[in-house]
Amino acid sequence: VAEASLAHTVALMQYAKIHAPFAGRISHRGVDTGDFVISAASSRQIGKSLFTLNRIDHFRIVFNVPESTASRVAIGQTVELKVDSVKDTTFFGEIKRTTGELDTRTRTLRVEAEVKDEQAQLRPGMYGTIIVTAAENVASEKSKK
Repeated sequence: VAEASLAHTVALMQYAKIHAPFAGRISHRGVDTGDFVISAASSRQIGKSLFTLNRIDHFRIVFNVPESTASRVAIGQTVELKVDSVKDTTFFGEIKRTTGELDTRTRTLRVEAEVKDEQAQLRPGMYGTIIVTAAENVASEKSKK
């Protein structure tokens, strides 16, 4: 019985350490060291995170493309990101996802690009200008292949 109790306690103690799948910075703490944290299954904890971890070498940039150029945007295209607060630096990435349909209210296409920042110059929440070199006509290029 004592061995089973010890094994159970050892298993529970493994939940005391949290390992992130990537390196980053903690930008928000929902708990302090020494706080008692109960299971997320409890109704009082639903929606409350322990902390927020931001990745610092890899960013997802979300932007909207106007209807007039939406047909010339495709997954895999290169993007350039320029941020006013990071002078004389251009960050490069590529389009990873798109909704594939226009928002009926704004007539824009939501696009997500991933940009790498090995020097850790970017910060979450910064504003910048994204440049996408649009293809002539993605729809007709795909039909030719």
